[in-house]
Amino acid sequence: ACYAKGQPVLVGTISIEKSEYISSLLRKQGVFVPPAVYPAVPKGKARLRFCVTSEHRPEQIIEALDKLAACAQEAGVSLPGTEE
Repeated sequence: ACYAKGQPVLVGTISIEKSEYISSLLRKQGVFVPPAVYPAVPKGKARLRFCVTSEHRPEQIIEALDKLAACAQEAGVSLPGTEE
């Protein structure tokens, strides 16, 4: 997967259930990405919150994003910029 440097990865407008499901799938693969839901974000605009630090190596970030793409696909969610 290819993502623009320095840009947020937005899943788009998804339900709390979808965000929790994708978060759960990622956790099972060793990637901790908690969902951000209302009231932290507007109703109906749940997001996944990645916390990237200077300790993460570039290949770990790429692996996490690739896993995100696979989990989103399994959940029936299209990520912006990944449409074919």
